[in-house]
Amino acid sequence: MSNEIKVTVKAKEVELLHWFDLSEDDQAEFDYVSEEEKCTTRFFLHEGSVWDVCDFLKDDSVKGYEATYPLTAFSALAIKLVNDNEAVDIALLH
Repeated sequence: MSNEIKVTVKAKEVELLHWFDLSEDDQAEFDYVSEEEKCTTRFFLHEGSVWDVCDFLKDDSVKGYEATYPLTAFSALAIKLVNDNEAVDIALLH
C-alpha cells in the first residue's frame, strides 16, 4: 500500500475572473463575498464549476503547487498562480 500522493494535471493557465465577470447566478453562489472583497476576490472556471481562489488553503506540501481544496477524504484540487497571478494551473491530488 502506497502513501504517495498522485498528482494529475487537469488544466494549465486557466484565466482568473473578477467578481464582475461572473453571471448573476454565479454571483449568487458566492453571496458571502462582501462589497469590499468584490474588487479583490478572484475566481476561475473548471469543469463547469466556478471556484473561488480564497476557498483554497495555502499548502506547500505538494511540490509546484501553492494551495489545495479538499474534495473527499482522499482527494483534493491543487492550484498555483501563473502568468503574473492572472491565471492558475490546476491539478488533482489523489
